[in-house]
Amino acid sequence: YTPIKIKTKTDLLSASPDMHYMLTENINFNGEWKLPSDSSVFSGSIDGNGFSIKNITIPFSDTSNSYSLFGTSNEGIIRNLTIDNIKAETADFSAVLFGSNYGIIENCTINGKISSYRVKSPVYCGIFAAINYGTIDNCDAKVDIYINANLSTAGGICAHNEGFINNCSFSGITKIYSNSLSSSSSFGGIAGLNNEGFIYNCASDINLEINSNKSYTGGICGILNSGEIFKTSSFGKIKVNENGELLSESAAYTGGICGLSQAGLLVDSLSQTEINTNALMNYSGGISGYNTFSNIQNTYSLSSIYQKSINTSFFPGSSLYAGGICGFNESGFISENVSLGSPVSSSGYVKKISNAASEEYLNNNYALDDIIADRIENAQNGLSISKFDIKNKNFFFMPIYKNGKLGWSSEEEDGENAVWFINSDNRGYFLPLLKDVKLQNLFSVPKNLK
Repeated sequence: YTPIKIKTKTDLLSASPDMHYMLTENINFNGEWKLPSDSSVFSGSIDGNGFSIKNITIPFSDTSNSYSLFGTSNEGIIRNLTIDNIKAETADFSAVLFGSNYGIIENCTINGKISSYRVKSPVYCGIFAAINYGTIDNCDAKVDIYINANLSTAGGICAHNEGFINNCSFSGITKIYSNSLSSSSSFGGIAGLNNEGFIYNCASDINLEINSNKSYTGGICGILNSGEIFKTSSFGKIKVNENGELLSESAAYTGGICGLSQAGLLVDSLSQTEINTNALMNYSGGISGYNTFSNIQNTYSLSSIYQKSINTSFFPGSSLYAGGICGFNESGFISENVSLGSPVSSSGYVKKISNAASEEYLNNNYALDDIIADRIENAQNGLSISKFDIKNKNFFFMPIYKNGKLGWSSEEEDGENAVWFINSDNRGYFLPLLKDVKLQNLFSVPKNLK
């Protein structure tokens, strides 16, 4: 087919949802976008051809339940497009491109700000799609997100993922507020909820403040409900209820990669995230806050964890669990992980690897000698290592069949198919970074290793 050329704002506004288009110029939209109908389906294609559409405003509307540029649902293809300096005032079901994606979104970049407000109904807020059932590949979002809602699910790529997200990144400031007793919020740097979906080769740089009575927060995914998280990294800061009023039933599930992992796989990932949490039921981990039935393997954490001291005499039902890899492991196997972050600090229960219902689920994990900030008895679990050990590149990468300790996939052993590459510095540390994953330049050797 021969796509129809789009050169102007008028061309863009007159585009049909079932035709094929290609941009041939940058378009300065400089105005408000007319929202498509709540039942609109896009089945055509738009090839941005490396050009951009900039300065778009999506206005709030009392008559719309869905906010997006190209339709409530996508069954077509969007590729090679940049949306620059978008400002969206939304509610309910919102994302920049589509409400739901069943098609393909690839090689796209979105920059700007999205705000969502709703008191009585839930908010689903994403950047490329609110809910993804299709494929989002090689896309980047540099977007600030502001949400004020009683119930919200939000993510830096999509709010809810049941499809395939690959080679994507998110960076931006995120602020989520709701202090009612019934409030609940889920946020992830890539997806708020991953429900049997796949998140591969993705990275986030988040600066998140969340105030909610119940929260599920992760650098990559708020809740992993089956599916797979593979080859991901997170950087930045997460603050939960730092300045909010502590309610009697507050709960926070917070992890460098995933807040709550309940079935599925979380493998070959790293986190360097500063985590500050405040809640009566408080689960904080360098990789996962709370794990049940998920397998966590071949990850390492450089995250620092601060669980605020809570006067439990006022709240006798409070429980605080912090761990270098996982705050609390109910079930599911945690193996071949390394905890290097410092400090792991809490007035509750602390473990170098994970608090656990049973230690039999923890196998062949390692932790630095001095990562626990507080003098807490019985904090050791996992195998102890020193700074000297991570100055030996064989610690991470020597294959098991050669009597290695972890046997992670490296360039030396696996070439182009490697998961990790060796990152060495002038202090002699050999710390793994993810091969061909974005934002690895944000990595820095933590203070406790300097």
